[in-house]
Amino acid sequence: MTPTTRAREHRPPWWDERNTKAMLIARISDKKQMDGVSLDAQHHHQQEYARATGLVVVATEAFQESAKTSKLRVQFHAAIAKARREGIRHLVFYVFDRISRNFTDLETLEEFIRAGDIVVHVDQGGNVLHKFSDDTAFFMADINIAQAKQDNRARRTKTIDGMTQRCRNGWHPSRVPFGYMQQPVLDANGRPKRRGSTVAGPSPEAVRLLRREMGLRLSGHSLDLIRETCLAEKLVPLALIPHYRRSTIEKRLKNVFYAALPRPHDGYKSRFEWRGEQYEGKHEPVFTADEWDDLGATFGRRTAFTKRKHDGLFAQGALTLACADPACGCKITYAPKMKPSGLTFHYYRCADGKRVHRGRGEPQVNVREEGILQQLAGAVDAVTLTEDIARSIAYALNETHRAATAAKREAVKLYRAQLAALDDKENRIVDLFAAGSIDADLFKRQQARVREERDALFDKLQAAESEADDAYLVTADRVLELAKNAKLLWEGRSPGEQRDLLARLVCNPRLDGRTVRYDLRKPFAVLAQMHGEGGWRPQGDSNPC
Repeated sequence: MTPTTRAREHRPPWWDERNTKAMLIARISDKKQMDGVSLDAQHHHQQEYARATGLVVVATEAFQESAKTSKLRVQFHAAIAKARREGIRHLVFYVFDRISRNFTDLETLEEFIRAGDIVVHVDQGGNVLHKFSDDTAFFMADINIAQAKQDNRARRTKTIDGMTQRCRNGWHPSRVPFGYMQQPVLDANGRPKRRGSTVAGPSPEAVRLLRREMGLRLSGHSLDLIRETCLAEKLVPLALIPHYRRSTIEKRLKNVFYAALPRPHDGYKSRFEWRGEQYEGKHEPVFTADEWDDLGATFGRRTAFTKRKHDGLFAQGALTLACADPACGCKITYAPKMKPSGLTFHYYRCADGKRVHRGRGEPQVNVREEGILQQLAGAVDAVTLTEDIARSIAYALNETHRAATAAKREAVKLYRAQLAALDDKENRIVDLFAAGSIDADLFKRQQARVREERDALFDKLQAAESEADDAYLVTADRVLELAKNAKLLWEGRSPGEQRDLLARLVCNPRLDGRTVRYDLRKPFAVLAQMHGEGGWRPQGDSNPC
């Protein structure tokens, strides 16, 4: 027997001298690891393994990608497809959890292995899965992937437990809202500890912006107007300007993190929410409890806490009044007068915070609560509709809705076709990347652009689908029902219930001397106009101009 024959007899069953080409596949899970040496270490060990086993490395694939779910592993599947397309038979991984942490990918690889298309090598442990491997070898691979999956679960559970305990200790466990920052805990020598942090802040510039946003909101400004005002006043930090949108303003003004909330029998505490639970915080709040209640009322949120010492109908909430003088515009404050007999007169007056009235020498004007309520009651008469007019309006709405729905169905069909075309486009980009026709940078840019287009189209599709439903008809029906029964709802109700009804009908209430002025909310303003036009008909061309 010749030495060559003896050497061939000692070759493993997966060895094939006709194809010794190998691809090294290295993966990291976290973007933070990109700055480390994990990929380099994997490549070093993989190169040593290939050299020791006689494999010829012809391709190297390294990428950052989570292995938790198969559907998100674009780069992994592209690497496997490239190896099969180019006839690279041997795939070398560092350890099992670099292959996968889900069974879907492992089952896909097993199909290719049993078909003889590829051989999978795992450097650490020397495991090789090939066409002639018995079931035990694949079972051991299953166990290794299951262990990697369980390690991931255990790590996640441990992390959540630790973060939850930080919440119980009063500190937000992750990224904190605008204006605050995580501050490391220092040891006895003043050096940062490896673990543990507290929440520092708020910063002065954040407080200025947040309080200005709050003040504008309480004054009746829309979110768009708040944005324009704060930008014009240069209150927005430069780094925040590109992301300063009405949605971010609304999110901040609704974030309980900024508020001081009452705690039973123990004054006030800051709070925060994490994973759907609310915790008492140790950070410094920006808004007082009263400000938070008033702010919530502007978004239609009722306070979850008991009413405090004020009793005025218009002292807080959505139906607070402002001074009608353009030079002033201050809030109308509740100023009750207590008589020695114990009788209380509920008065309201302009706060005159800008000293406009005092500077003019104008006397202080006190208006009784009953007078304000009586003047606002005119809104009830203005919006009350007869049964015939309400029925005619409902008929016109249904006719218009049928025509609009047909047009919107066509728009939805168009958007869905465009989304399908974008899916095909992304699949072609993936195929080009897998074929090696484009590099990773170009692939990422092209994919990002397609996904941006898809997001924009998806938003249009959602808007069209929401407009095409019957939700606004339901809302219109409720408005008409309220208009028909407004007078009935008003009569026999308590002053507090009457105020709540008025809050649904009017907006921008203001006090001009002793006269109350207000605007009807948009749907009721239209109804009031129809009510005033005795000749209104459901057919548009029969209505008076």
